[in-house]
Amino acid sequence: ADESTQNVAVFHALLEACPKNIPILILANKQDIKGAIRADEVINILELANLSPEEHSWLVQPCCAFDEENLYEGLSWLSSGAPISEQARAYTKRFRTTKSARK
Repeated sequence: ADESTQNVAVFHALLEACPKNIPILILANKQDIKGAIRADEVINILELANLSPEEHSWLVQPCCAFDEENLYEGLSWLSSGAPISEQARAYTKRFRTTKSARK
């Protein structure tokens, strides 16, 4: 398996070991650089749409730490108690619709 596949496997192993209802914040940094992985790509790569919102709320926050763009929004979400993510619900719904359309 290639390195990215191994990284995804490690991420999911960590999720399995993590208590339920622990919010997950992923900062998709370097958004100011051409070719940066977009938030929707991170969601697809890590298969976040497959997570039940009842298990973990999550947010993939695109940001640029250099100029602090959107950095504090993600941290604010996390510190606010991280309610069930509407982003997670929307992507999960879209993923399931797309997946069932492929069958």
